[in-house]
Amino acid sequence: MKKTFNLFLAIFTVTLSAFAQPNPDDTSLAWFKKTTGVIQFQLNKAAQTYKPGKNPRSVNPDGTVRLAGLTDWTTGFFPGSLWYGYELTGDKTLENEAKKFTLALDSIRNIKNTHDVGFMLFCSYGNAYRIMGDKI
Repeated sequence: MKKTFNLFLAIFTVTLSAFAQPNPDDTSLAWFKKTTGVIQFQLNKAAQTYKPGKNPRSVNPDGTVRLAGLTDWTTGFFPGSLWYGYELTGDKTLENEAKKFTLALDSIRNIKNTHDVGFMLFCSYGNAYRIMGDKI
């Protein structure tokens, strides 16, 4: 149940931060620093909890986490989130986790029976290439 709550909190925080508007009177941007810290913590926690190739996908009605296997169309979303987290924070641990979770998807390039390969690869490898170039 704790894993489920942490995953939900991470998704909620990322979603909320995407729509949050800074207060024009707040020159410190404390809201942004706090949100960034929560994102960094939650992504690191999730990366420690889940295994590459079995990425968190969603929450089941019973509160357990539904995992995405290699052929699930959402399998690249979690590695992509790790790349976004690294890009936002510069956290080297997130960079290493993003590499690990992305490289676990290598055999997706051989899947030919779905139109979802773009979701599977662009979110993971696409963000890796955009952020790192050829360095992963």
